[in-house]
Amino acid sequence: MSCQFSPNKTITAELQWWQVSDTLAQNRTCPSSSLRPDVGGALLPWIFTVLQIIIHLPVIIARVARWEDVQTLSIVLAIFNVAIVAQGYTSTNMAPEHVLVWSPMTLVIDAGAMLQLVVLVRAVHPNWLRDLRGVFGHPQAPQEEPAQLQPLVPGQAQGPNAGPNPLAHKSHPLFVAFVIITSSLLFLAIFALQVAGLIASFRQPSEPILASWCSAMFGYFGVAELDLNCNFHPVVRNVRNGIGCIDLPGTRQRTWLMVTKITLILAVCIEGIDAFILSFVSLQRSWWIVQLKRPWFTMIFGLTMLVLILVVGTMDAYSLPPGISEKIWLVVDTGTAPFVCTAHLPPAGLRGQLIGWLDGLLASWNATYNGS
Repeated sequence: MSCQFSPNKTITAELQWWQVSDTLAQNRTCPSSSLRPDVGGALLPWIFTVLQIIIHLPVIIARVARWEDVQTLSIVLAIFNVAIVAQGYTSTNMAPEHVLVWSPMTLVIDAGAMLQLVVLVRAVHPNWLRDLRGVFGHPQAPQEEPAQLQPLVPGQAQGPNAGPNPLAHKSHPLFVAFVIITSSLLFLAIFALQVAGLIASFRQPSEPILASWCSAMFGYFGVAELDLNCNFHPVVRNVRNGIGCIDLPGTRQRTWLMVTKITLILAVCIEGIDAFILSFVSLQRSWWIVQLKRPWFTMIFGLTMLVLILVVGTMDAYSLPPGISEKIWLVVDTGTAPFVCTAHLPPAGLRGQLIGWLDGLLASWNATYNGS
């Protein structure tokens, strides 16, 4: 060891360096164990992000070509993601040190999907309220469909004698009302969650952000960890879970707070652009065979966010956090003679990421999640 400490250097309240320094010559080895993030210290696990991309990619393609076939699926995906973000807000209280769990960056795709449903379903069914009242015994006089709802296929004849509108498919008025109302409420919920996340990301913590990292090795009577950078980190043991934890600088958290600020500002602006496109671009407007009345920017930006989360999450899962080295020394105090042993501290991989993220996401469930 190249670190030079004063014999009176305090390791813990009851232990000083001179009490253990002589044991370094014994070259003791401790059982190695991986280092994983503590509660709320992990980004969305990469396997979940892969599943999100696998599900969203074909839905995005369908929303471009045949959006009417994925209305229900789009709503279900939005409900799921809104529930996950809302649960993260509740469990973490949107604390800066837990931003990796509560950051609402995954909602961009769903915001665009709900905008698309609200605008296009109303465009295809402009008299949906009249039709809904008719279901409940209040028939209204029939009204002609707006001229813009005539055939939308490029190259097909238009006008009053052009035939039925291929997009004005027959849907039950109750289903049409369900889609319009539900998608409107979901978009408002998504927008509110994004604004709340943006406000929280700008809050300045009163103290430097620290991140807790845990290992089963630290629970083995460990009282302090010493890394190659000559930094001591006191160990807080969690007897119930059989682990011990140390505090490290919250470098990843600070970085992700900045990323959250930037992406949410961009997301709100992009959603406004797509809302303008959906509201004012004609249904007949197309480029080549592609309809332009689609939320293109939120689809592309939202998918980019998922890829970013996947890349960063994978890197985080298989690397140690800044501020600690893989080779460490552990100060052990069994109650008799304290000693120092060497150990290797590899990253915890996917398992550690799953534990850290789920522990943070479901913390508010208390005994339901942790047991009694």
